[in-house]
Amino acid sequence: MSTTGYAYALSCAELIHGETPTQQDKGVIRKLTRKEILTQEGNAFQVPLVQKYIEQLLEEE
Repeated sequence: MSTTGYAYALSCAELIHGETPTQQDKGVIRKLTRKEILTQEGNAFQVPLVQKYIEQLLEEE
């Protein structure tokens, strides 16, 4: 996984676990919202399979 992909995965993991996002995470969340991966509120995934994929990546770590 690329460094950028890893950063996205970590930001998404925090989102999944309901943690408060850091300033860097907020930037990632904005980018993912613009790409319509996250909802406009930035607190949920548009497609549940994307969330499952991120969860699986994190479990493999």
